[in-house]
Amino acid sequence: MLEVTVQCAGLELSAQSSKALSDFDAEQPVVLFLHGWLDNSESLVPLAKQCDAEQLLVLDLPGHGKSQHRNEGAYYYFSEWALDIAAIIEHYKWHNVILVGHSMGGFIAQLAALAQPEKISALFLIEAFGLLTYKEEETTDKLRQAWESRLALKHKEAPAYASFDRVLKARAERGDIAAETIEPVVLRNMMETSKGWQWRIDPRVRLGSPFRYSLSQVDNLMSNLKCRLVLIRGSKGFQDIDQAVNRWGQNLHIKVIEGGHHVHLEQPAKVAMHLNAFILHKN
Repeated sequence: MLEVTVQCAGLELSAQSSKALSDFDAEQPVVLFLHGWLDNSESLVPLAKQCDAEQLLVLDLPGHGKSQHRNEGAYYYFSEWALDIAAIIEHYKWHNVILVGHSMGGFIAQLAALAQPEKISALFLIEAFGLLTYKEEETTDKLRQAWESRLALKHKEAPAYASFDRVLKARAERGDIAAETIEPVVLRNMMETSKGWQWRIDPRVRLGSPFRYSLSQVDNLMSNLKCRLVLIRGSKGFQDIDQAVNRWGQNLHIKVIEGGHHVHLEQPAKVAMHLNAFILHKN
């Protein structure tokens, strides 16, 4: 894959691409890959490398990997990331985009498809369906918690680690995934400084959101999601997805593959088989 820079509403994002963006044909399908929270493009590169499509772009979302952070005073919400994707599609004048989203990237993909239904033709979701919600009676508490977390961040010093292996081990254990499998993701999210190993990730990415959709709002959103869609689930992945499938997935095509939440990293060939069939309308 080729390292490229993507223009996105005043930000420069890092990405890995099948070819130079200047060589993309805007009239032909573009497969755009969106990673999960605290991951980066390396999470989806193994899958992209086995995708048969010609125009592939695997993003580092704003605040992740090697991409720029948002300006001071700005924050990270699913809706803003979704509009980032819409801005990229608009900037490059793409007319037929297939979004591949893992976890948070899948939630973003659904919102982006709702914002640009005429340009996003299909969603290939991995361990993500529906949207995360708050109970309406939690609204005030979540707003206060978000404010308190922002205040706390101002007084928090960026951590530094003497050993990369220590960070890798902790990330692998937290994600229940083999260290060698997740290592490229962790490495892209870190940099070695005079203080030791430090995160590239914008610390604001970790802050709680002051806003999240209510269940009735998500009912409205999901009722308007009309594009082709398939869901890939790991047999040992997130079980919370069951609730979303039961509520909104009556006609949803679901494929279950042996693996965990990062099943696309654990079994890229098997996930790619379904992705290639989906792109060719055979799935």
